[in-house]
Amino acid sequence: MFNTSIIEVAVGLFFIFALMALLVTQTNTIITNTLNLRAKQLKSGLMTLITDERIQAKLLAHPLINMVEENITGELTPEKIKEIINSPPTNLTYISPETFTETIINLLIEEAQAQLFEAIHNAINTLGHGVEKSELRECLNTLRNTFSEENLRHIYALVYKLEDGDVKTALQTSLQTLENVFNSIEARSEEVIPLLQGAKNIADSQLRAALESILRTAENLNDARKKIEHWFNDGMGRVTSIFKKNLMWWSLTVAFIYCLVLNVDTLAIGQALWEDPQLRASVAEAARNYNADPITNPDLEIEIDPNLPPEETTLEDISMSVQQAQQTAQELVSLQLPLGWQYTPVTDEMVQQSLTFGFPDPRSNPRNFWNFIPGNSPNWFVLILGKLIGLTATTIAAAQGAPFWFDLLKKLTSPSK
Repeated sequence: MFNTSIIEVAVGLFFIFALMALLVTQTNTIITNTLNLRAKQLKSGLMTLITDERIQAKLLAHPLINMVEENITGELTPEKIKEIINSPPTNLTYISPETFTETIINLLIEEAQAQLFEAIHNAINTLGHGVEKSELRECLNTLRNTFSEENLRHIYALVYKLEDGDVKTALQTSLQTLENVFNSIEARSEEVIPLLQGAKNIADSQLRAALESILRTAENLNDARKKIEHWFNDGMGRVTSIFKKNLMWWSLTVAFIYCLVLNVDTLAIGQALWEDPQLRASVAEAARNYNADPITNPDLEIEIDPNLPPEETTLEDISMSVQQAQQTAQELVSLQLPLGWQYTPVTDEMVQQSLTFGFPDPRSNPRNFWNFIPGNSPNWFVLILGKLIGLTATTIAAAQGAPFWFDLLKKLTSPSK
């Protein structure tokens, strides 16, 4: 047993709070998985970060992301953009910074493709099959992957050797246009020029300014990747913060509903534990024997850790969460605490008999809903006030999370205490 009655009461209350918090957390898991809230929040976060609707649609439907079950085939019309943006999310709850960064880089290069490389590509295709065509294609691919003046001069040299005058002229004109773009863009690194050109072609001014600010300060392509990853992590950090705040409101709502339905009143339970040594001892013993080792907070945040794999919620996962919640509720009920409601009209005869045999006045019973109706009990206002305080206390406690209360229980019930 424990040292004092006060400690036993505290242990009992903390155990109730821990079980209620665990029940709330398990219910949150069921709600989150059933409604696919994490995926919805992730999609919302991506759309908040990427404010251009055209780029939003391309990002959400990109094969590396697969945030929606939509494919982009053919021209991306305004109607198709709206359809993709309004599509429900898949079960995706994880995007690594590296995946996001590579996708953004691909999209930016795609945006710059027509202006920078399409004319050169088309001119090369007019050449007949041969070594010259293969070399030019290889050089163009190298230029796309690593945009630099050295690679540009290399392709100039190959064009200079061409015998076909028309193709040679077309390529020289296209390369001159490319070089003009190259010289017009301010950047610390030649490698990021195609990305900057792609950013310049974005219609939305907010996204365009953000990407240009990131890319102009990049020392090289790897530095640009790091800066985009940092931008993504910062944005996902805000998404996670919003999700945590929403989850706290969910927790408070769920906790209050459970407290109200089950009548988990801190004041009433505390009084029962204080007045009943046998109940107090049994609850304290149950708290000491409860196996809290597996109790952890479910991962309800948007995951951005690249070392963790993506997660998909299945019906089996939801079913398991429901079973766990049922087990927790059963554990709570098995403690034989004064939980639940009753509705019993109290007569003068019942009051007289209770007082005669030394029992509490039935008009003060905090479980009898009849006593809370104004006029039925002389203490109806005090009962309502006390009930509000008791339910509110349990609600706030249950929203703190099970690990918090189990940790306190461990400290209270350790042998050193």
